[in-house]
Amino acid sequence: MCLAKGLQNRLRQSVENLADDIENYLSGYAVKAHPPSTSYQIRRLIWRNRQVFIPVGVILLAILIAAGLFMRQITISYHEAQQAKKESEAEEKRLLSLVTEMQNVRENVDKLISQGKWEEAYETAKLAEEIMPEEADLKGLGEEVVKKMGQNIVLLISQDKWKEAVTRLLEFGRSPRVRS
Repeated sequence: MCLAKGLQNRLRQSVENLADDIENYLSGYAVKAHPPSTSYQIRRLIWRNRQVFIPVGVILLAILIAAGLFMRQITISYHEAQQAKKESEAEEKRLLSLVTEMQNVRENVDKLISQGKWEEAYETAKLAEEIMPEEADLKGLGEEVVKKMGQNIVLLISQDKWKEAVTRLLEFGRSPRVRS
């Protein structure tokens, strides 16, 4: 069939050429019966050198898998960093709001003290201590009011205003919040 009549000229010139093509095929080289395509030549090259191409292929596959895993890890890390940034910004806003609110409470308490409204200042301070979270640093604000009240009473006594000092002390002591 390889040397069928009418095809000899087109396919193979002789039995020797057929033998060469068979030998080339078995050796992994291109056959001469038809012009070899690029893909055919590459396939034959790979087949002929499979002891080299198989390990190289495995190594390339491992590199591709490692690169894919690396890119996946980078993507995960990026998204985690973005989430942490958002949480940090939200916490910063919350703390800024807390600081502003804490300053407002302190200013209000100081204003009440300057107006001589000790009981109201103490109640505001104690309420702020109870309501505000621990980060607000308002613990002890009620004690500060009591301390300032004591200083005011000492000042009144030093100015010989005993009656006013005792009156303030009694009024402040009657408050149900002060006694609790």
